[in-house]
Amino acid sequence: SGDFPWVNYLYHHLSPLWEPGRRYMGGRVAHSVYFTIIPEMGLMGIIVFVSLVKLIYNRYRNAKKALKNAVETKELIMIRQFYKAMIVALVGFLVSGAFISVLFYPFFWHLLSLMMVTFHVTNNQFLDKDNNPINFLSNKHKNIKI
Repeated sequence: SGDFPWVNYLYHHLSPLWEPGRRYMGGRVAHSVYFTIIPEMGLMGIIVFVSLVKLIYNRYRNAKKALKNAVETKELIMIRQFYKAMIVALVGFLVSGAFISVLFYPFFWHLLSLMMVTFHVTNNQFLDKDNNPINFLSNKHKNIKI
């Protein structure tokens, strides 16, 4: 019972495809996240992925517009920077996804969760100039020019 190695690479020499000095190419992915979604998830997966990215961006945009009229506090500045950091992280994920397959990495799902939790926790937590709570989902802030 100590006769067999535990690591995979020690069995390569038993394969009929093995040649001395040849690089092992198994497990390497040459696709991007976008080309991975197509065969792995199909049309429904593409629709869901694009909808989730759009949801994150729309929540950021709603919060950004709503917080324009908020009373300046340290917390407000920190939350604005946090929202910007999450959007930069999303852009970084989408750009890096064009070159490597990051679809099944947990980063996207963590970012989605963090954005949604932050959105719902900070909703109605800041006051406008008239001391009314700011609701990110109301239509009152939609007419503000950026």
